[in-house]
Amino acid sequence: TIFGELINAKHSYNHNVFYVYTPNAQVSAMLNDAVGQNETGIDYIRLMSNYPGGDSTVSFRLGTFETFDQYDYENTFRTNAVYLDAALAADMATVAGKKTPLATDEVLITTRVADALLEKSTLGYITAREDLIGLVSDTLSINGQFPRIVGIVEGDEPAVYLSTLAMAKYLRGRGVAPYTSLASDHGLTVAAGEAILAIRSEREDTEYPKVGETVKIQGRDIKVVGIKYFYSAYTAWLAANGIEKMEEYDFFAKRVKKENPTLTEGSDEFKQAVEEETNTHLYEYYDYFYAETEAYYKDYALFDTNSLEIWLYAVKGVEVAKYCLLPDDYYKASVYKDLYGRYPTKEELWQKENTLPEAYTTLKPYLMMYEEEFYLGTNGSHGIYLNSYMVNEADYVAFSGQLGESHPTATDGGVASPYAKDVPIADDNFDYGTIYYTVLHSTDPAKTEGWLSTTFAELSAPYSYAEAIVTPSVLFDDIIKDRIGDMITGLLTMAVILLLMSLCMYFIMRSSLLNRIKEVGIYRAIGVSKHNLVFKFFIEAIVLTTLTVLVGYLLTGGFLLLCFSLSTSVAEIFFYPLWLAAIVLILLYAISLFFGTLPILSLLRKTPSEILSKYDI
Repeated sequence: TIFGELINAKHSYNHNVFYVYTPNAQVSAMLNDAVGQNETGIDYIRLMSNYPGGDSTVSFRLGTFETFDQYDYENTFRTNAVYLDAALAADMATVAGKKTPLATDEVLITTRVADALLEKSTLGYITAREDLIGLVSDTLSINGQFPRIVGIVEGDEPAVYLSTLAMAKYLRGRGVAPYTSLASDHGLTVAAGEAILAIRSEREDTEYPKVGETVKIQGRDIKVVGIKYFYSAYTAWLAANGIEKMEEYDFFAKRVKKENPTLTEGSDEFKQAVEEETNTHLYEYYDYFYAETEAYYKDYALFDTNSLEIWLYAVKGVEVAKYCLLPDDYYKASVYKDLYGRYPTKEELWQKENTLPEAYTTLKPYLMMYEEEFYLGTNGSHGIYLNSYMVNEADYVAFSGQLGESHPTATDGGVASPYAKDVPIADDNFDYGTIYYTVLHSTDPAKTEGWLSTTFAELSAPYSYAEAIVTPSVLFDDIIKDRIGDMITGLLTMAVILLLMSLCMYFIMRSSLLNRIKEVGIYRAIGVSKHNLVFKFFIEAIVLTTLTVLVGYLLTGGFLLLCFSLSTSVAEIFFYPLWLAAIVLILLYAISLFFGTLPILSLLRKTPSEILSKYDI
């Protein structure tokens, strides 16, 4: 296990990836400018939140079973890797599957990752690289979806490649630019440098921009071209959008006036005519009053990502879903109209009520059809927090790679937020909230490390235990530091066991020798050489070791190998490759033979007369 910890530590991180603490726009701009420069060796950057702990644990599993609609969580394939942009794999050879085009719910893996996943496979039908195509990510979620492996590229780095847009979405879900979202995810279109501001609840500590104003978001100028507010009530949304609707009585009174101009308004005859018109044509008023429902639901869906009914109507265009949030009799009246070519009167609907379906009954098949897509899909992943600036794809992607001055409404309002302007990061005002590191990928790690150490020599991290520049060697030191306690404990345990075994072997051979001292003395007296006597006892030690240590070692080794073949979890506990098994067996033989021959070596230091006289028993 100790050898495994040491060996795996060298392979548990990407040797081409660096992490640089990024407290402000200046550091971020310098890192962005370094991309593609020959003297830096840097070919890609992105942001990450919080202190880096090395590579991510990537996990993949089988997909869903068509019959039971359940994921297979038992057969999981797991290793370590860094998430990188698929552009870095452009020149890599495709080993299996496809490389382009890459959708947001698709990923590529290197052969290094593929072989690591296959190493622990216990499934007879997952034995080759091609068998990994189609496995579903168990740890990576983008817009609520779990991407699938669609291709394997030749590469020695532990890396999983995402499309540029998928990477931006992945980072947003982890706290990078949380107050921005992709306009197209909401069915909206904006140009580069523009945004529609969606406000769920206004903050009281800052002033919101108005339409036409330009604000800074992570150092980029963004013009607000529209503002949408959240209204839970349809009538409030109508008022906010300047849409006036007549009350039910006024609507039908107007019709009565037009059809019967001789009636005096306010008279009993007039009121009776209005009531008759209402009973006869009520659902025509519903058509008038709820005419803006589609636009309202589209705005509502921006903020409420938990309503399946609204999602079905606003996103999937399922017409019947509209009626689930409207008066119950409206849907039945619409069904009646489809059957008879006109809306029913109130009395006619009451007579047919039990024969007409409920809106929810008609919608139920759609709920069953789309519920998995809704709950595992994109509905909740880009919901609005307090507010969100909905931007186009170019700006959305740019936010995942740079920091800079931002309008307070595009930040969490932290005292020392890296988005803020001219706010120093120091121990006395750092709010110990989210901190940001820039992830760098290098084609020449030695060159990159030299450039970083020179350029950012004065850069310091906010935590005393943290490094401002996390290099591959720092990651290795951190890994060893975390495991050093277990390693020391393991070494001490192993030393005690070996000492006890050695003492047992020594005293067994010494006890055997005590009964044969006179024999040894006679051998020496008649001229048998020390070499021959040592060889005799050496052979006995070999036989004894073979009958004890070797037998136990083979039984134990065979049992472990059997366990490895039955369960991958055993391999995570024991490190037992064949080369190490051979080394350990040689070590055991060496210790046994040394302590097995030590008593005779000690005895033969004396002359034959001393042996016979002193040890004559």
